[in-house]
Amino acid sequence: MKIDKESRAVRRDSKMRLKDRIAGVSYVTPFLSCSDEVWEKSIQVNLTGAFNGCRAAIRKMLLRQSGVRINMSSQSGKRGNARYAAYRASKFGVIGLTQSLALEFAREGIRVNAICPGVVFMPMWDSVIDDYARKYEIRPAEADH
Repeated sequence: MKIDKESRAVRRDSKMRLKDRIAGVSYVTPFLSCSDEVWEKSIQVNLTGAFNGCRAAIRKMLLRQSGVRINMSSQSGKRGNARYAAYRASKFGVIGLTQSLALEFAREGIRVNAICPGVVFMPMWDSVIDDYARKYEIRPAEADH
């Protein structure tokens, strides 16, 4: 019953919008082998991308004095792991950005949250597994565990 009421409310609300593009990069690289290029690309795509998306969305939400921004982080943003320093640092950054913005814009009726999923099997994941397997001279099936 509650779901039906909420569904009707969403259909009636012409201001309800959900729009986002999610991009991400991930590299399996031991810290001392991590190039500036890998570090910068990880931060640029994963963290700066979230920053730019938040800035654009929040500017529009301020006009309405309401809105919800959902950022995509990762379980990787909640704890470290060997050989993923650049990726994990960028995802920790997304969580910090999200928490800061949530506090900063709460009084304006804007909520900011992050989703932290585990592995999402996408083409990016296949390339991460292949890269890991190549670096450690194992079969991709062995790296996917």
